[in-house]
Amino acid sequence: MDFLNVTGLKSGYRNNLVIRDISFKIKKGEFIGIIGPNGAGKTTLLKTLSHIIKPIAGSVFLEGRDIHLLSTHLFARKCAMVGQDLMSLFSFTVLEIVLMGRNPYLGLFKQEQKEDVEIVNKALERTNMSLLKQRPIDELSAGERQRALIAKALVQQPQLLLLDEPTAHLDIGYQTDILDLIKSLNIEHQLTVVCVLHDLNLASQYCDKLLLLDEGKIIGFDTPQEILTNDILEQAFKATCIVDKNILQGKPVVIPFSKRA
Repeated sequence: MDFLNVTGLKSGYRNNLVIRDISFKIKKGEFIGIIGPNGAGKTTLLKTLSHIIKPIAGSVFLEGRDIHLLSTHLFARKCAMVGQDLMSLFSFTVLEIVLMGRNPYLGLFKQEQKEDVEIVNKALERTNMSLLKQRPIDELSAGERQRALIAKALVQQPQLLLLDEPTAHLDIGYQTDILDLIKSLNIEHQLTVVCVLHDLNLASQYCDKLLLLDEGKIIGFDTPQEILTNDILEQAFKATCIVDKNILQGKPVVIPFSKRA
């Protein structure tokens, strides 16, 4: 059985169809990158996979069960979503933010138990946020906030982790720091990861497979070596690129090429 099975999926907002009849399968423990030009439908697809948007047609099966027939609490025990960083609008402490991730396991008015606190502390330690747990999240750097949101996702103890541009607005150091953390969780815990990425070179370096979207349709779903080619990139991004090879990993390296320079 495939871990995640998407069949005939159509999704969007009101009368605006964004995702147009796509199908794909993901195996447990894979690290999948969703790439594509602006407006391709990447975030809409992620929101549909995360139970936020109900499909117009088609289905999303997680371990053989239709996610849109699962209760929100039960789904949140199986899947965690890290969206684009908006938490800085609220002055909760890091600890308060991460504790929110235990809500799927708590009943109405039920307080956190010793086990919940232990899970939270382990997640804070794993994301290197223990020393910052009493700091208001709106006083942290973008990279620190992102690690806090990942810690919140981890305490849900998910089998599937969905991330929407986790490296947006981060410098190169924080980008590799965040993706190294996610990759280690993927490898050590067989955590299945589906991640929207704009940086094609980061996607190439960290992802097992890339799902390339354009105008709500799948252009390709394969290894970085098969997807990041001159012809496919020009078709999807309308840009001329030089595709080289990372001599350390053998993964493709994409270099934008200006005809005017």
